[in-house]
Amino acid sequence: MSSINQRSKFTVNLDTFEISIRGMHFEIPGSDSVVVYDHEGKTKAENGNRVPMVGKYKAHSMHARTLHAGQKLLIEGSPFASRYGQNVYTSRQCLRGCRIAIKRVIKIFAIDAPEHLVEKWMSGDIDIERIDLAVNFRLGSEAEVLDVLKQVKRQLIEQHGPTRTNGTSVWWEPQNGTRYSIMFYAKGQQIRHTMSARKNKLPQREMLLKECENILRIEVRLRRSELKLLGLDKASAWGKDTAEMLFESYFSKLKLLKITSGMVSADERRDLPPAMLKALAIHKAGMDLSDFYSEATCRKQRNYFRKLGVDLRVPNQTEGSITSLGEYLSSEKVIAEPPEWMNDEGIVPKKSPTVPIAKDREVTKLLKKNRRF
Repeated sequence: MSSINQRSKFTVNLDTFEISIRGMHFEIPGSDSVVVYDHEGKTKAENGNRVPMVGKYKAHSMHARTLHAGQKLLIEGSPFASRYGQNVYTSRQCLRGCRIAIKRVIKIFAIDAPEHLVEKWMSGDIDIERIDLAVNFRLGSEAEVLDVLKQVKRQLIEQHGPTRTNGTSVWWEPQNGTRYSIMFYAKGQQIRHTMSARKNKLPQREMLLKECENILRIEVRLRRSELKLLGLDKASAWGKDTAEMLFESYFSKLKLLKITSGMVSADERRDLPPAMLKALAIHKAGMDLSDFYSEATCRKQRNYFRKLGVDLRVPNQTEGSITSLGEYLSSEKVIAEPPEWMNDEGIVPKKSPTVPIAKDREVTKLLKKNRRF
């Protein structure tokens, strides 16, 4: 993990938030409610239905609803996308996004909150139920993006923890995603689909589509249970580099190793001990090691190659296949800044003062303490 005094190699864009606030009785005009009764007919819960807040250019709507008979207000959506009309490049500042969302819901639904309570929310007394951290990787072409996703899918399916796919997109969901999940997808494909379906009115639509066509996007989704474990379930706990440190911590633990391709090479014949060379030859011939060796021996062989950075769990690939994902998902591929035309058009957040670095020292301690994945 990067030192707090060193800029992270990942530039993170905060996308979807789920946040909640308390302190008064909330009402959303026009919202229906669902009342849950227990077996004795007593009211068990009363929650309002979600009400949309349409975003800029009629895209990226946020939603608000009341919970616990109006004692809690939940806001869902992407605050930066709703304000600027796009979610490709946003901001790494959690509190800034929360403030946008709360100001919006207060204005749209004319919530008459006491000034002291608004100040309390604006200072960070906001519960974070979920937050998505996204990093954009610039690859050579859209075809290359799809090839990398295919290889990611192959490797993650072989790892511990459920893997879910939909088209070219891949989700890795340890514990069924109840605490966190990591998603890989082609931003170009995704944005073409959503813009078509929503009839997005963004004036720079075609330019944005062109910008995204060769972007591979990785998102780390953190839910409240994980955020609470890390001490980051309040917006006030986030520092200026918290988003980057979180993404780097989770991404670094993904075991995306090299995989094999083609026939046994001269270098492999020279460098490998006979027993491991034989195992590699069987693997590269497309046969299962378990047909030749005991479970214990197979485990020993896989561990040996894992130390070399090679994953024998994934079938051998044909020559010319992508075999080293590290080359495509490296820090050199990360997009650090939005293109200048997006700044000129005013559709990306401007840089603003950051919060004290002391908060990031606390985050660093928590991440080191909770190294499990």
